[in-house]
Formats: sequence, structure tokens, C-alpha cells
Amino acid sequence: MSRAGVDPRPGRRVAAIALGAALLAAGAAPAAPGSQQRNLSDALLSLARQSGRNLLFQGAALPPRAAPSIPDGTSFRAALDLLLAGTGLIYREQPDGTIVILPAPASRPTPPLPRPPEPTEEILVMGQRLQDRFAAELRSPLPVHILPAADFNRAADRNMAELLGRLPGVNVMMTSLQGDLGGIDRAARAEGQSVAIRGLGGAYSQLLMDGVNIAQSLPYSRDVQLSLLPPFGPDALHLETALTADKDGDAIGGIIDFRSASAFDLGAERTRISLRGNWTTRTGDYHLSGAGGGGEVEWSRLFGRDNALGLVLRAHADSRPFASRQQTYQTGQFDYAITDAAGHNPAGMDAGENLLATSLNAQFVRGRTKRGGAAAALDWRPDAPYSAFLRAGWNRADTEQDVYQVGFQGGRDASFTRRIPLGNGLYQTQSIKNQLHYWFQTNPDEAELLTLHGGGEIRASALTLRPYLFHSWGRNDKPRHIEVSFWNNRGTTVDEGLVMADRGGYPVPLLGPKMQALLAGADAVPASNLGEYTSLTSRQRKDGGGLDLETGPDGMKLQAGMKLVRSDNSVTRRNQRPQNSGGSAALPPGTRMGDLTALGLSDGTWVTVAKGLYDYQVPLIDQGLLLERFRAHAGDFVWTPDDYNGNSMSGQETVSAAYLQADLQRGPWQLLPGLRVERAEINTRYWLSGNQGVPAGGIAYGWNHGESRYKAWLPRLLVNYTPDEDQRYRLAIWTGQVRPALYQLSGSATASRDANGTVTLIQGNPDLKAVSALNIDLGGEWRWPGGHAGLSLYHKRLRHYLYDAGANYNGLADGGGASLPIVKPFNGGTARLWGAELAAAQELDFLPDPFNALVLETSLNSQQSRVRLNMPDLAPVERLQYAPNWQVNSRLRYAADDWSLSVSYSWSDAYIQKYGLHGLSGSGSRMNGSALDVWVQPSQRLDLQGDWQVSPGATLEFSIRNLLNDLAYRATIGRQSDAVPETIASGRSAQMVLRLEF
Repeated sequence: MSRAGVDPRPGRRVAAIALGAALLAAGAAPAAPGSQQRNLSDALLSLARQSGRNLLFQGAALPPRAAPSIPDGTSFRAALDLLLAGTGLIYREQPDGTIVILPAPASRPTPPLPRPPEPTEEILVMGQRLQDRFAAELRSPLPVHILPAADFNRAADRNMAELLGRLPGVNVMMTSLQGDLGGIDRAARAEGQSVAIRGLGGAYSQLLMDGVNIAQSLPYSRDVQLSLLPPFGPDALHLETALTADKDGDAIGGIIDFRSASAFDLGAERTRISLRGNWTTRTGDYHLSGAGGGGEVEWSRLFGRDNALGLVLRAHADSRPFASRQQTYQTGQFDYAITDAAGHNPAGMDAGENLLATSLNAQFVRGRTKRGGAAAALDWRPDAPYSAFLRAGWNRADTEQDVYQVGFQGGRDASFTRRIPLGNGLYQTQSIKNQLHYWFQTNPDEAELLTLHGGGEIRASALTLRPYLFHSWGRNDKPRHIEVSFWNNRGTTVDEGLVMADRGGYPVPLLGPKMQALLAGADAVPASNLGEYTSLTSRQRKDGGGLDLETGPDGMKLQAGMKLVRSDNSVTRRNQRPQNSGGSAALPPGTRMGDLTALGLSDGTWVTVAKGLYDYQVPLIDQGLLLERFRAHAGDFVWTPDDYNGNSMSGQETVSAAYLQADLQRGPWQLLPGLRVERAEINTRYWLSGNQGVPAGGIAYGWNHGESRYKAWLPRLLVNYTPDEDQRYRLAIWTGQVRPALYQLSGSATASRDANGTVTLIQGNPDLKAVSALNIDLGGEWRWPGGHAGLSLYHKRLRHYLYDAGANYNGLADGGGASLPIVKPFNGGTARLWGAELAAAQELDFLPDPFNALVLETSLNSQQSRVRLNMPDLAPVERLQYAPNWQVNSRLRYAADDWSLSVSYSWSDAYIQKYGLHGLSGSGSRMNGSALDVWVQPSQRLDLQGDWQVSPGATLEFSIRNLLNDLAYRATIGRQSDAVPETIASGRSAQMVLRLEF
């Protein structure tokens, strides 16, 4: 495409994409001087530019005639009627406001349209070029950020989570606290897994497909695994950051809506095929192919009587290998370097700075993710006051991952450390023993999402009705997880303490001769865990529907609606370790690491964990054969009721809602006052472990039921002031409510008896309160020739805050009497968040040629937070989880006639991932406190992208990810200390895409 905005490709549809705010605020389209001398195409393009409306029409369908003159002050619709009078063409307005010009139905007298002998060239009028999406953001009654599909194609991102990270206020996380679905091994895939919006985790936001809810099938929260979705497919990505009354209440952070276009939007006929190839650098170190690839196909057609039916079909499949080197620590094996006599952190000493790592795990991962999916969009738009649509989508991702570890554990229990008196009542902690561990596990992941959505629009006089129905099904499973380990207390323990030095931010052990000898004789290291098999399944089915109504003239519209949604969840997690009860497993008793080859589980290949850093060798294991051996030899495992049911839960949630809202416009002002009412009923079923399902001692062991009820009145007010088409000012005051996850209400429950015979009950809390929020947003948006800027200031006040604890409970507390202590989750106190977002873009056309083809886009987000968790072991005031203080995104793009090149950069400040509740160290010290919060350290990434239009129907694109080879992930206990870190380095990757359109 030339910089003048003309695309010379023949045989294409003519699209006038004009940019502006509302139609001159009052809806008028002024005439252009000399319009009567223009042909019809030029007049339509001029009308589009001046009105700020999108006009789509077929070039060959326009008769070769001069356009009539348009009197001053003529409204947009009246001007369009004048231009099309006598042409045999009609126009229809799409739901997004786009006007599509089509031939009149055959039943009407339509004069034949002359068709030129040669295909006409496509003209793509870009108005002020980069401002098309900014103009759409400015016209929206809600504050919204939009990413169109054109930007998807230029990104080096691997999934939708990473794409969202290019929008202001979105924090992309490599991992969260989603229990078995999170953790450091999940982060080792080095791709974004979930997002936090404006400082709030995914459970506080809502993910939609074409405006309807999708299944939330993660087992421990209301979050959605965004890595399931590839970075292509939808035609636009919308992030709404303030809510009107027609939006659900559980979207305090924001609403992410993936929008798909209809065939009427895409064109009467379009076929697009994309072929992908990708490559990653580190896979070769671990004997894994670094090559991957895939493709997508899109087919769009209009058909039926009068071309009233439109169909879009899409399908995709891809495969991506990954490999990373890791450095972690063993859970609980870190301590205070200096203690008092009781083993506590001394008074006046910063606990975060007073840490000593007593373990080190040197690891690497290797694996591959395969994704596939399909989507369909069917629209029926007859020349009548009614229309209908159907949307369907399916996505699946299967990941196989191997994790290899060489571990040094110098803090397993109190016998591994000693405290050396320093005088003045202080002691120095010292490791005096070290234990060698070899460990292998698989970390598979299967995620799937299905959505079906149908509805329509009926206009009856002044009343418009929009009914809809939807169904969504999702699953997040971790099947086929198997692990083995090699160590024992006698043979791999040496009386040499674990001492570490720093090497470029990595802790490296200074090993004594006895440990070095064990490493040299790794073939002889005996097996400990002969095979442990775990499977987790988590499913949700969501069905719903609703009816929206609208009536009244422009400027005084009244909107109302109702909605009903039912969700059904089920979670199971089962573990088999048959050798604990005398059974057989994958490895026979007495197996040593050197026997893996004879057992057929290894081909004898040993690889280095991390060359030049952790030069320890481990044998590669065939996970498929290991699993086969387990299944063949573990047939004598006998399930007990507690083993089989102990981590099972199911539940149903029914939410009914109704709303009433007005859309009042007078001059430059628009007011959107409204009220939403929501009512939720949640019923759960869970198993209480501890006595194999037999009630005893007044405790209802076995299956139990829980009930929770919630009701919310949610008033909302949005005010827009639009003095002209190039600026808009916004104020939004709105409320929301997020219900606790089913797991927190009635999750895995256990009654345990200590040595004194005291029974402690651990269970969910059906009396948890919903988190309610008051939100205030103030913003402004401005555009000018070649540029755009938006500024938003926001404040959120949340009551009864619940933080993300993954498979644990939010805040363990003694909630019972002395006869039966009960440990259960409870609500925190008030959380407050203040933030500011700035997004801007500018075409640098004022620079001398050729630099005037540069475009600079940037966004900046700043926020501060305070939350009272009401946890005795933590500070009275903490920061919000997942909320960095600063974030920056920028892109510099050079666009020539048929090629472009861009560099994008992202940076995120540190944020809290987990609050500092670690329990006891190996030496018995209590490792709890806000100074021991787990912080994800600042991260950055520099990417390079480019595209070249080889021919009118072929485009070649490439991207290089992580040019500077920055770390994928770095977390530490304590914000400033590097004593106890976790680190992931994944290297660089590249992708090449060939797009064919015809």
C-alpha cells in the first residue's frame, strides 16, 4: 500500500474507511466544494472522510456517472440517499456502524450495471492513516482500547495473553498461583499465560467472545487460560475499562472481547491462506528439534437471495517447540542467615535482606505445544427490519513438557543446619549437610474451549429487540503427569554444607569433593520415587441467554434487558504412588540411574543442564515409555474412598440479571445513567477426607453440600463531552461485584488428627462475601492530523478483598472453637488502587524523506495500590498482587510503499506474585512476613517485525522475538534481595509467515 493510501491491487472491493468522531457532533455531512463535478466513487469517499463513517462498496458496482451536488447541512443519511438515487444500489448499516452498499434485491426494478472489461483497482482510503482504530476508540461511548487484526499480524506474540500486553494497563504473567496449572514449570514455557488488568488478576476481569461469556474452567479461580488462544483468528480485540449497566458486574478490572467480523464486513468473496514457520534457539541444547509451524485458512462469501446470507469459515493448526534453562529452590529450604535464640529474624533487621538459600535446583525443560481450532460466522441480513446471526468457535491446545532437575538440598530438616553463636544473642545459620537429588517429571497440559452464540435483531416501529442464546464448554486438564526421582537419605547425603556463590545473578554451588564424587558416579544413584502418577481434570459448562430492548428517538434512548446464565463446574485430582503401599510402579526396586537404558527408558543420551553454568549431566527419559511401564505394573494399586474422592468438587452457579439504562444526548453531551441488578445462587458438592467417608465424632466425613447466595445493586453513570470530532472527555462512576470462586466456597476439605488426638478441620467457607468495588474513571482523548493521544485517571476501591492463592485458601485462619478447630478462608479488608494511563501515536511525516514514513506509538501506565489483607503474619497494609507500579510499551514502525519494518519494546516494573506466607523452614524458623513476599522482578523484551508485499495477493512477514536475549522470568523472595531467586532463560525465537489472498 502506498503512503498516499492507494492500493494498486486489482479486482478488490472498494473500501472507504474515514476517520472522525461522531458525525460532526450533530450528525451533518457538509458538502465538498465542486462535488457535482466528481464521479460517484469520489463523492462517496469524500462523504466517508467528512462524516467519520465507514463506507464499504464494490467498485465494479458503481455506475460511471457524475454525482449530484449535496446541499450544505445535509445529514449523512440524506446525503447518501441523494448519491445513490437511481443507481440501483441500496445501503445497510452493520452493528458496528459500518455502511455497506449493495445492489438492490432482484425483486425490485434494477437497471443493469455496466461492468468494465478489466478489473477495477482497489482503493483503500485511510483518511489520516494510522488513526482508523483511534477514531473508533474516540467514537465509542465507553472508554475502550482496540487492537485490529492488522496489528495482530505484525506482532511477535505467541498467544492472546501476549497480544493484550500491548495495551495500556495490562500486565502479562508467565505464571500465576493456579496450583497445578501454575508455578515455575509453567513459566518455563516462556509465554504469557494470563493477564492482570489495571492491577487486578484475571479473576476480576471478564473474557468474552463476540460479547458473550465463555467458560472459566480453571480449577481454583474464575480466571481463563489465555495461552490457549492463538494470536490470530478474531478480527479485533477490544478492552473496555469502564462499564455501562448492560455489562456484567464481575468485570472490575475490565472486559476483554474478541470480535469476529461478518462476511458483509470482509467482502463478498475472500479467501486467505497463511503458512507459518517458527524456530527457537535453545532446543538444540536438549536434543529437541527447534522447528515448528502451522497455518490458517479463511473463506468468506455472500450468497442466497439478494446476497442476504454471509458466511465466514476459519481454521488453524500450529506447533511450537520450547526449551528453557531454570534455576529454582526447594520449597521451604531457605532460612534466615542471622537469627535470635528462638530462630526468628532479629528485631530491627530486614527479613528480606537476611536470607540464606539452603537449596538449589538446576533444571531445564523441553516440550512442544500443539494448537488447533476452527470458527464460523453466519449472518442473515435481508432487506427487512430483522436480521440474525450465528457464531461458533473451538480452540484446543495440547502441551507435552519434560522437566529435568539436579538438586542440592542443604536444608531438608534441622539436622542439615546449625546455628553458630555470634554474641549479643545472635546466631549465624550454616548448612552442614548436603543431599543430591535427580528428578524427572512430565508437566502435560490440555486446554479446550468451545463457544456457540446465536441471536438477532427485530425492529418493530420504535422498538428494537435483540434476543440471544449462548453455550460455552471448557476444560483445563493436567493428565498423564508422571515423575520419578533418584536419591536416598544414606547414599546421596554428604557431610559437606551447601555453600553458594553468585554468577551473573545465578546462585552456583561451591561443591566439596564428596559431592563432586557423587556427581561423577551418577549412574549409581539409586531411585527413590519409583513412579508417581497424577491426573487433574477441571471442566465448566456455561449456558445462557438474554434479551436487550431499545426504544426512543436519537438523543433520548431507553435501554433495558435481562440475562440468565447457568454454569456447571467439576474438578477432580487423583494421585497414585503404589510403592507406598507395597505395590509395583514404573521402576523396579533397586533401580539406579544407569539402569534406565537397560529398562528401555533412555537411549543412553545424557545432556548438560546449563552449559557453562550448571555443568551437570542428566539422562534423557522417554516419557511415553515411562508412562507405559507405570500402567503395566501399577495394576495392584487399590483406591481408598479418600484417595479417589478427596480432591473432587462440583458445583452449579445460576446468575440472573436485569438492567435499565438511558442514553441521553444534547449537543456535545452524552449521559448514560443506568442500574443493574444481579442475583447469584451457588450450590457445591465436595468430599471431606479423614475417615474414608464414614461420619464419626460429629464430623460429616464423605460427601457434603454447600450453598451461597449473592445479590448486588450496581448503579452506573457515564458522561461524555464531545466539543468537536477530534476530542472527547469522559467521566465514569460505576460499581461491580465479583463472587468467590467455587473452590474457595467449598473446595478440597480434610479433617486431620495430631499426636494429641486433636482434630483440625480444613475446608472452604460458603459464607465468604463477594468482592464489591466502586470505580471512578476520568479521561480525555484527542486527535490531530497524523496523531492521537488518550489519558485516563482511575481509582478503584474494593471491599472484602480476596487474593489469588491458587490451590490454597485465601488466608488460613482458626475459625472454630477449641473442641473442633476449623481452618478456612476469609475475606480481607479494603483495597485501593490509583492509576494513570497514557497512550499516544504520531506519524513523523514532518521529518525529511525518507524518515517521514516513521510512526511512533507508545503507552505508559502508572499505578499505586494499598490493601488490607487482615493477615496477622503480614503487614497491616500490603500492595495488590500482580500490580506493577510502572509499565511501558512502544513501537517504532517504518512503512514504505510495499514493505514495513517495526521495532517494539515492552518493560514492566516488579510486582508481588505471592504474599510472604511460607510456613516453617527446614531448621524450624517461621518464614512468614511481608518482607518475604515473592516479587517478580522487572522484565523487558525487544522484538523486530517486518512485512513485504511480494505481489497484490501475497505478503511475506517475519518476526524475531527477544532480540536482546533477556530473561523470560525472574522472581525473588523479597523485593531487593537476590539470595533466594528463581530464574528462567528461554533464548530467542523467530517466525516467518506467508499470506496468500485471492
